[in-house]
Amino acid sequence: MVKFRGIEICIISQFDICKLPEFQYCKPPRLKDPFQASNQHEHPSSSPYPTAACFVPTYPGSQIWFEYTIDGPHPLEAAWFFKLFINGRAITSWDCTFKHGFHGKMMYNLVSEGVDPDTGDAVVKRQALRFGDGLDDRERGGQDEDLIQINVHRIEHKKRVRDLEPGLGQADAASANADGLRRVHLR
Repeated sequence: MVKFRGIEICIISQFDICKLPEFQYCKPPRLKDPFQASNQHEHPSSSPYPTAACFVPTYPGSQIWFEYTIDGPHPLEAAWFFKLFINGRAITSWDCTFKHGFHGKMMYNLVSEGVDPDTGDAVVKRQALRFGDGLDDRERGGQDEDLIQINVHRIEHKKRVRDLEPGLGQADAASANADGLRRVHLR
């Protein structure tokens, strides 16, 4: 679980239905002068967008989802917007309001696949996140790990998208790592 400024986000695995253990993520410190023997480290300036980060282990083939909670008290009109990225690609987004009790789960991405020619209705498929099975030995391409990023924003109002466009919600976020994240269609 990562908790920062009253917002807590947990990654849950289907195999144990428990929160995945997390390990502190620390960027390796850079020396001011690499030829100096002393351990004087450069302190980077504070980011305009503060972050919290951690590492979690993978369970090959396991489906994962996210649980989130926002500590109160809240005014009734308070709302937050979450946007999920995997390896820098936008996957899905959702909101969290009084209607949701300021907590919830994000288990699926919805992808519009156009209109059914027979009924004229929109066709929407669910996609879940899961870790790869680890059987493929492709090269990592310089990456040490996959990155799941969830941006959280306070919002003042919402605008609903009325019509689903074909391909809306679709993103190719397959990892180059056999143990990495995959999105799978659910039936």
